[in-house]
Amino acid sequence: MSKINKLSADLSAGREDVMNLAGEVERLTRENELLKKTQQNYRTVFEDIEDVYYRADIHGNLVEISPSGLKLLNYEKYEDMVGLNIANEAYKNPEERDTLKALILRNGRVTNYPVSLKTKDGKTVFVETSSHIYFDDTGTPAGIEGVIRNITGRKKIEDELLQYQVNLESLVHRRTAELKEINALLEKDIKEKEKIEIALKESEEKYRSLVENINEVIFKLDADNVFTYISPAIFKLSGYHHDEITGRKFFQYIHPDDLPNLLLQYQDLLIGRRVYLEYRVLCRDGAERYVSSSCIMIRNGDGSVGILGVTNDVHERVMAEESLRESENKFRTFAEHIPSAVFILQDNKLCYANQAFSKLSGYALEEVEGLNFLDLIHPDYRDISEERQSSRLDGAVMGATYEIKAVVRGDKCIWIEYVGAIIEYNRKPAILISAVDITERKRLEEEVVKNSKIESLGVFAGGIAHDFNNLLTAILGNISLAQIDVSDNTIVRTTLREAEKATLRARDLTQQLLTFSKGGAPIKKISDITSLVKETIAFILSGSRVKCRYNVDKMLWHADVDRGQFSQVVQNCVINALQAMPEGGEIIVVMENISISNKDNLPVENGDYVKISIVDNGEGISEEALGRIFDPYFTTKSNGSGLGLAIVYSIIRKHNGHIDITSRQGSGTTVTMYLPASGEKICGDNDLEKKEIFAGGKILLMDDDPMILDTGTRMLNRLGFHVQTALNGELALEYYAKAVEEGMPFDLVIMDLTIPGGMGGVETLSHLKSIDSNVRSIVSSGYSNDPIMSHYTDYGFMGMMAKPYQFEELQQVIENIFHTFKKGVSTDFN
Repeated sequence: MSKINKLSADLSAGREDVMNLAGEVERLTRENELLKKTQQNYRTVFEDIEDVYYRADIHGNLVEISPSGLKLLNYEKYEDMVGLNIANEAYKNPEERDTLKALILRNGRVTNYPVSLKTKDGKTVFVETSSHIYFDDTGTPAGIEGVIRNITGRKKIEDELLQYQVNLESLVHRRTAELKEINALLEKDIKEKEKIEIALKESEEKYRSLVENINEVIFKLDADNVFTYISPAIFKLSGYHHDEITGRKFFQYIHPDDLPNLLLQYQDLLIGRRVYLEYRVLCRDGAERYVSSSCIMIRNGDGSVGILGVTNDVHERVMAEESLRESENKFRTFAEHIPSAVFILQDNKLCYANQAFSKLSGYALEEVEGLNFLDLIHPDYRDISEERQSSRLDGAVMGATYEIKAVVRGDKCIWIEYVGAIIEYNRKPAILISAVDITERKRLEEEVVKNSKIESLGVFAGGIAHDFNNLLTAILGNISLAQIDVSDNTIVRTTLREAEKATLRARDLTQQLLTFSKGGAPIKKISDITSLVKETIAFILSGSRVKCRYNVDKMLWHADVDRGQFSQVVQNCVINALQAMPEGGEIIVVMENISISNKDNLPVENGDYVKISIVDNGEGISEEALGRIFDPYFTTKSNGSGLGLAIVYSIIRKHNGHIDITSRQGSGTTVTMYLPASGEKICGDNDLEKKEIFAGGKILLMDDDPMILDTGTRMLNRLGFHVQTALNGELALEYYAKAVEEGMPFDLVIMDLTIPGGMGGVETLSHLKSIDSNVRSIVSSGYSNDPIMSHYTDYGFMGMMAKPYQFEELQQVIENIFHTFKKGVSTDFN
């Protein structure tokens, strides 16, 4: 019986143990379910953040790291990183790991500490870390764990959260298998229970640490859109503490204007879709701030549904985008109202142009987009233009402005000046260019260059002509004297006439050289342009196969010109036309009255002008030659001197006029001249009184050239004058003062304008007037184009003689002066 009782007691005890064991299994099952839910919540948040969680042992070996860490450091497998020594493999500078470790061990934690990591392929990643020490069961520091944030850009939090969720589910499956094994092995149940409790505690700490330290706002809503949780980061974003928002409705913090679109997307959320929202939240201080949220629907443990979301502050980005749009609108408004052509290039294609560009290029705005910019550049400038654009896009420092030749609609060539800058257009590099038409400015610059070339030649030509004229004065003077003493119809007289003709031709040659002389001025007279042009052309075309047709205004204005010089202009132009038509042809001469104003864009003063056009139908001139047509010594003819049109240009310019030549090969040439019109009448021969000479007087002749003194003395003696010569102004003053002192003053002084190393004519006359205010004087110079020669009366002279001069010319000038003083002046010069 006792055995039975004992057996019964053992059975009762066994049953009680079984019941206790069943209760323990039931408790562990409930704790396991709680662990799964906790881990699921941790996993959802852990995988949705961009920051990286990591745990490393005290030696720097990686124990655990979030999936975002794999992407951050460019590792493919989780297993490749677990066990990795981050000090050696993940830090760009291992010394940074040592410094960080020392700081954490000394202070317990670091917050937002910057370090530089390296990816698997060696690239540098800049991060911030908030880390602290974790301890083992004995309280000994076991390692370092924390959060790493990628400063260079955030990864897609959602993908990381999903990946981490898969990892957590795998972990739960493993834990479930372990629990099943525990059910079979009751003896190990208590130890496994303790492990689960520790894992649950660590998971909760990780979740709480993660949520409390990230900058993103994490929130939960119930089915009524009421906040059941919101992370502390909401304070930094809105100014509200998290406990002020918990229990309140989500939509009361949303800007009213954003609610309709938000409610529309909210419907997608309710059917299980992940939605991305961008809207404005209302802050505590009344401000509005742009945020973006990534939201998914979740199911709570009690079966109810809710919403889990992660919110980022995107206010600065949205403001920057709005500022960019406003800036673009301002740019378009500005570009459409400035006179300069503004356009944008990408890959040499036009992607924007303003109205001024359309006007400049001749292309309508709808034709501009996609137009190849290089097609608008003259072939001579395409390579350098393309090179400049490429260099600019590569970041090279380029010049401020450039000048290039462009080809616009109708194959018209123009010059443009442009400035370019690198910009970003539609998120791609582009070149912004502003251009202006400088065709007219280039034309004026070419005029300046031509003037400079002419003046440079003038400095050289003037000196030669001056010296040459001195020699010709002695030659021509002696020939004139010799002809007086030789009877007509003799061989000697004929020979002298031929010599005189040659000398006069030499004088014409020096006159052409003097045309270039800087500062030289033509000796102008009011002239009938019609008769002067017709007489000159008739002489040139005599005997040729070229005819001339005239179209002349009936009342063509007169012009103030140097007849000899202007005749030379017409002569050179007609000779060129004649040579361009070797088989014969026709020249058309048009002479008309015009009035020029600023709108005509001609380089002359506004006023009345006589316009003369000489048109031929010859072979024409090439574009290259046309650009140099007025250059001294430039010629396309094998026997040409290159001076003809250079002289023409210089003469017209010194008459305050303008000349232009247009031509196209095979289509003839047009020469157009503009001469200032004169309102004065031409004096006829009947208006001049007969003059007579007063012989027997005294003349003082001043010149630095002994040959001229000798020749001049003999010519003046032949006219009946007594002559005193002086080599310079100082001697002339001495002789004149002595004559006045003796009561036998000179009746006339003839002075050379320029005395090298001595006192010239102008200065000498100034001193003479202090001796005798009524002194009569003539200025003479081999530099006949000197302004003083053209305006001699302004300097006190009564007459002018350009070297070389003939006996008759000398006689005429002296007659004119003495005629002026005929009344009241004694004719007894003895």
